[in-house]
Amino acid sequence: MVAGSGSESRISLFAVLSREKIPGFFLIGVLTTAIDVVLLYLLISGLGVWYLASATVSYSCGMTVNFLLNKCLNFHDTGRRYAGRFSRSP
Repeated sequence: MVAGSGSESRISLFAVLSREKIPGFFLIGVLTTAIDVVLLYLLISGLGVWYLASATVSYSCGMTVNFLLNKCLNFHDTGRRYAGRFSRSP
């Protein structure tokens, strides 16, 4: 391969996309989106909570579940520093 030809970046992108973590990210994303939507619906329709408060709570729950599932299942991180890792997440 010629240095700087650009094919190296395509190969590394292909390698990243073909890893087994991609289906895990997808399934966790679908699950946490469902948690967010169902919780939002239950809070607004079932309990009559104001929609902005409901959206804040449901999004926060979905985001937290997403973080914890990815931490454990995709990244196999067994560390106990949840708050530190969560606050540094992009």
